Amino acid sequence: GEVPGVKYIGGAAITELKEVEGCKLRVVLEQPDGASSTEVVDEVVCCVGYRPDMSIYEELQVHQCYASNGPIKLAATLIGGSGDCLKQVAAGVDALKNPEPGFFILGSKSYGRKSSFLLKIGHEQVRTVLDSIAPSSAA
Repeated sequence: GEVPGVKYIGGAAITELKEVEGCKLRVVLEQPDGASSTEVVDEVVCCVGYRPDMSIYEELQVHQCYASNGPIKLAATLIGGSGDCLKQVAAGVDALKNPEPGFFILGSKSYGRKSSFLLKIGHEQVRTVLDSIAPSSAA
């Protein structure tokens, strides 16, 4: 239903956001049909959702979790986590492997739609994969 003082504008993209009149915001919106509109508001709440763009590897052999859209092996390790994302540790190179030889999905894309990704985990993923593919220096 309607909520007094709240206006829902679905499907629009914010193209400009600027503070005006003290604490107000001028928001320029682009509608899906290309029309543009301007609103002056107190607050903006964006409910954007997130789904990774998988088009770059849609022709490769990648097993994805149906629930999160992340690589299946990593998604399996993330199920039933502690709930505290700050206590996460990187899952290791085996959880990052796919059926596609030599192809790894790293960083925020590796978590699919899960919101618990931390940049420190992404850095650790990159280190782990590079260590696994680099020739051993102990020869």
